Amino acid sequence: MTHQKIILLFSLFIFFLLTSCSSLNPVNDFFGIEMPEEEYQNFKIRAYTEETGISYYSNNNMNPNFYAWAEVESKNLRIMINNATDETINMNRNEDQYIIRLTDGSEVLLPLDPIKLHRYPVYVNPGESVEIFLQLPQAFWTNVEKIIPGNHDEQNLRQYDEKSPINFNKSGIAFIKVELKTGRIIYLKLVPQSSRRN
Repeated sequence: MTHQKIILLFSLFIFFLLTSCSSLNPVNDFFGIEMPEEEYQNFKIRAYTEETGISYYSNNNMNPNFYAWAEVESKNLRIMINNATDETINMNRNEDQYIIRLTDGSEVLLPLDPIKLHRYPVYVNPGESVEIFLQLPQAFWTNVEKIIPGNHDEQNLRQYDEKSPINFNKSGIAFIKVELKTGRIIYLKLVPQSSRRN
């Protein structure tokens, strides 16, 4: 009986070790670091793998210690801002701006998700990260039809599935700009499709 308990405990330990070492969300859609506005064209993401992480081209005018990941979740854009600097970075939900620049040169200012507005951070301490939830405009969603099982009304045979993040069209986005009231700017670019796991 004791031998079986030891095997069970060892198995649970191995399971815990394996699950704790694997990332629940290994790849996000966008990644970026802090940089001046004139440098965003010089920032290029090379690749991403779970083994080596993200690799990108940058220069001395950029700050890799203040960076962000962004990912599409249903009709929201979730941005995770990470502060690996040695200073506290202030934030302001009324004056910080989140902008999508499209490949045609136009820009869209993203509003904060009103349901999660109360969770907007006041600052990011060194070594910590914060989450920002933004609303995506409907113009970015493509209509994907699905058959409704058991529905015999031809007019209502199909409905648009707007809840799936696969409907979001990312290809038209040149970058996402996070501009804090303090003057800090992060530019995020799309993680190359070939670098992502399916």
